[in-house]
Amino acid sequence: MSRARIAVLLAVLMTIMSVVAGGTTAAVAAELVMFESPGCPWCARWHAEVGPGYGRSDEGKRAPLRIAQLA
Repeated sequence: MSRARIAVLLAVLMTIMSVVAGGTTAAVAAELVMFESPGCPWCARWHAEVGPGYGRSDEGKRAPLRIAQLA
C-alpha cells in the first residue's frame, strides 16, 4: 500500500471520527491500532515506509500509533 493511500485512509478515518463526534472540531480521543504478527510482510513494509515519519505527521499527532501483537 502506498504512502498516499495510507494518508487518504487515515484522513477518511479522522473525518469519520469527527462526524461521529457530532461534526464538530471538539477533542476526540483517537489512536491508530496496528495488529502485528511475526513475519507479516505488510507490518514490515509499514515499519520501513510509513512508521519512521508517522509520529511526526499531522495524522500521527492526532491519532498516535498503538501496536497490538498477535500470536
